[in-house]
Amino acid sequence: MTFINNLSQTCLFLQLPMGNNSRNTILQRIREGIQQKTPLPYPNLDSIPMTNQEVAPDIETFAINFTNNEGRFIYCENSEDFHKKLKEVAKKVGWKYVYCWHKTLVSFLQQKDFRNCKIGHRLDKAHAGLTPCESLIMDTGSILYSSALQSGRSLAILPPVWLVIASSQHVVTSLSQAFKNLQTKYPDGFPSMLNLVSGHAYTQSIGMKKIKAGMGPQEIYLFYVEDMEWDL
Repeated sequence: MTFINNLSQTCLFLQLPMGNNSRNTILQRIREGIQQKTPLPYPNLDSIPMTNQEVAPDIETFAINFTNNEGRFIYCENSEDFHKKLKEVAKKVGWKYVYCWHKTLVSFLQQKDFRNCKIGHRLDKAHAGLTPCESLIMDTGSILYSSALQSGRSLAILPPVWLVIASSQHVVTSLSQAFKNLQTKYPDGFPSMLNLVSGHAYTQSIGMKKIKAGMGPQEIYLFYVEDMEWDL
C-alpha cells in the first residue's frame, strides 16, 4: 500500500553571489514574483470551458511558489556550481555532517573533497540530509519524494534540514503529471511510500500561531542544477 504524507511547510529565499546573466534573470523574476500579491486566478471559473491542454513546466513559476512556501531556492549552473554553492551554504550555516546515501552524489562530493559529506546512518547526528527527488510540482511549489530513491524513507524526514538536488527533468506542472511520470518510471507499481512536501514541518499552538516542529525537516533547501550531468 502506498502512503502519501503531505507536510505543510514554509521557507525563505536564499541569496548567494551570482555572475551569470541568465541566472540573474531567473532569480530577478523569482524575486519580483514573490513581492507581487497574486489575485484570484479564475474568478469566473464556472464559465471557463474545460480543456485537456497541458501547461508547459516552468522552473521560475515553481521557484516563486516554492519560496512563497518559505523554501530556500538555490540556482546552480552545473555540478561544479552545485558543489561550490553547497560548500558555501554549509560553511555559512555551520553544517558539519551532511548525510547522503545516493552513490553518485557521494562519489562526486568525495572526489571534490567535501569533508562535510557523511554516509553514516546515525541520523540523530546529521545536521542535514541530501537527497534527489521524484518531481518538482510547479503549480504548488511542492516536492514529491519516494522510498524508492537511494535515500530510502528516512533521510528526507529525520534530519532537521532537508537538502534536495533536482534539475529540469524533475519539473512538472501538476501532481497528476507527477503521478503519470511515476507510472512510467515504476511500471510494476508505485513505491511503498510517497511524500508530498509543501514546506517545512510545523504545528499550531492554541493561539493558532504556527511553530516549527513536528514530523519533518525544519528547513528545506532546493539546489536546482541547470546542466545536470547525472541521472538522479
